[in-house]
Amino acid sequence: MARTSACGTWGAVVMATVALAGFARPVSAAGPAPSPVVTVWIQNEAPAAPGILSVAKSEVTRMYRHAGVKIVWAAATSTAHLFIVIRGDKMAERMNVSAGAMGHAVVLAATGTGRRAYIFLENVERRSDVTGVVTGCVLGHVIAHEIGHLLGLAHSSSGIMREVWDRDDFALARRGLLLFTSAEREMFRGPLFAMGPQ
Repeated sequence: MARTSACGTWGAVVMATVALAGFARPVSAAGPAPSPVVTVWIQNEAPAAPGILSVAKSEVTRMYRHAGVKIVWAAATSTAHLFIVIRGDKMAERMNVSAGAMGHAVVLAATGTGRRAYIFLENVERRSDVTGVVTGCVLGHVIAHEIGHLLGLAHSSSGIMREVWDRDDFALARRGLLLFTSAEREMFRGPLFAMGPQ
């Protein structure tokens, strides 16, 4: 039987920066509205190995599809709504991010949304080593979490948007079950996602 998640088969670690410029949901007079579309560019500065990055992208695409959002991986920065920058731990220190943080989204206080997030590769790799979850899987979940912040989600008490993941959360991630909550999925169907690119 085929797995729905790449986490159980192989994985990798990546660090990244995400930027959100806009997303679009075409409006139709007949039938249900199609899924909102978010286009993401990854700037792989660390760099993360191609295989690891491929697993991470697959996980992000799967988690957002489950939430009713289509992720498109941009081929050029000019077409991207979001940007993900993969960086090392030294950059995390320069950014004054808490020690051990795997990611950081830059959001505006006025809107709670943003255009850029950073993923710190070595911290992702260390967490992968400790939990036994493949690095590509961990990386994908961190990217999905930070994109969630850029789209306006706050931390929650359960699911992918929990502020701190414990061993149970990583076990869920390995099985492809660490996902957005029903309330978060409902938010993705809200007015914000009816907008075109900004």
